[in-house]
Amino acid sequence: MIKIPELLATWFSRGLMALSCLALLAMALHVTADVVMRTFFNSPIPGTLEIGTHYYMIAVSFLALGQVQIRDGHVAVEFVVHSLKARPRMVLEFLALLVTFVFSVIYLNMSWVSAAQKTARREYVLSQDNILLIWPSRWILVVSVAAFLLVLLVQMVRMGQALWQGHVRRVGELMDEDRVEPAEEEAR
Repeated sequence: MIKIPELLATWFSRGLMALSCLALLAMALHVTADVVMRTFFNSPIPGTLEIGTHYYMIAVSFLALGQVQIRDGHVAVEFVVHSLKARPRMVLEFLALLVTFVFSVIYLNMSWVSAAQKTARREYVLSQDNILLIWPSRWILVVSVAAFLLVLLVQMVRMGQALWQGHVRRVGELMDEDRVEPAEEEAR
């Protein structure tokens, strides 16, 4: 039942993570080329700062959201959670997923409205003698948060199933290919 959405969330997040890595590589090469051109030829590459700010940084920062969530890699303060037994900890983690989901839906809605408005206005910035369209970069956030929401939804369903069936799971184990099966879990 949940297998197809889980595969979709996993592959979508992996694809966005790959794009994030490519954006990081492109940013490093672009900035390095700009420094070399400016230092040795006194001719910087026009728009490097603007492209880095409006495209590379957004892609690097947001495209990986879903994959980081799959691996439970977001920053968390867990000094109280570690002292809880497995079942209360899972309930608390489920509630945290739910709250994150609700706020992310609101964030997605706001991002969508903003991206649509900026697209309609054909948002741009002036870069030396050039005009750089930046409205397409607004959609990076929309796509990234949509992938994040899909991952959260699958994780909430998986956590709910684990709670219902009495299994012990951590958020990072919910969508992992090497997920611990119930028989192996009892051996832990």
